[in-house]
Amino acid sequence: MRFFFKFLSAFLLVSNIAFADEIATRNPQTSRKPIIVTSINPIYQIALAITQDKINTVLIINPSFSEHDYQLKKTDVESVIKADLIFYVSDNLENNFLKLITSYNKKDQAFELIKISDLNILQKRNDTKKIDPHIWLNPGNGLKIAQLITQKISEIDPVNSIKYQNNLEKFTKEVLLTKKAIQMHFEEIKNTKNQGYIFYHDGYQYFEDYFDVRPLKVVSYNHNSELTVGVMKEIDALIKSNQVKCIFGEPQDEKNSAMKLAKNYKIKFSILDLIGTKENSDKKSNGYSILLMNMSDDMESCLKK
Repeated sequence: MRFFFKFLSAFLLVSNIAFADEIATRNPQTSRKPIIVTSINPIYQIALAITQDKINTVLIINPSFSEHDYQLKKTDVESVIKADLIFYVSDNLENNFLKLITSYNKKDQAFELIKISDLNILQKRNDTKKIDPHIWLNPGNGLKIAQLITQKISEIDPVNSIKYQNNLEKFTKEVLLTKKAIQMHFEEIKNTKNQGYIFYHDGYQYFEDYFDVRPLKVVSYNHNSELTVGVMKEIDALIKSNQVKCIFGEPQDEKNSAMKLAKNYKIKFSILDLIGTKENSDKKSNGYSILLMNMSDDMESCLKK
């Protein structure tokens, strides 16, 4: 690398070697593959669809951990320091992420995706002053996130910009096909008798809104909150009226109150995995579509049995 800078300075008759360093910074592919850091698995899967093998794409928060209280490791810090671009959802979702970005002066390389100007944004159901951060569960939002990632990656790696644009077009076609398949699933579910269901946590609103599927009730709005007597009475009334066939929850709910609730009332509990734990952060170009399709399949499987 030092030889490269000397050669470039001599060839261009430039005495200020900082100029050469600036060139290398603007064009990371001259020395190494650019490094893209993503916070959570859905964003990682979208980025992988665009970058594929052209860029080192790093996932910080493994889907087996909660993004709300994840404790950053030394390797995570090192990845952020080296990153050419950083994509995360929201200061209110990935706790400690903004602090990490600020601490290492990476704000210019970091993009808070919830601030994309033309996203479909929903407020939280229990607090309209706050934004629901689960934006990726709306496929239209997923496409807009992919467009931003494509734009920013093309800026730091213009040599491969056509490849990234082609990958974006392929990704768009896959997502649109997935959308049609999910819509067909839900049309079948709507024609099934006694297909009412409960969401244990309020994490699925974007998915509900986009595909026009509505739970009979959302049980809890916070991960750590206990069920109140009033909520338990509402659930009791719904289940005893034979309206509820399934309770859907996140992977961690399998070991907590959601599973107990289902067992007590002898109804089915099924995981509805909004973060993509099933993907196990595999490097698949269609991982985002698989994440959405898995949610649809799991709902259909529970409700139609």
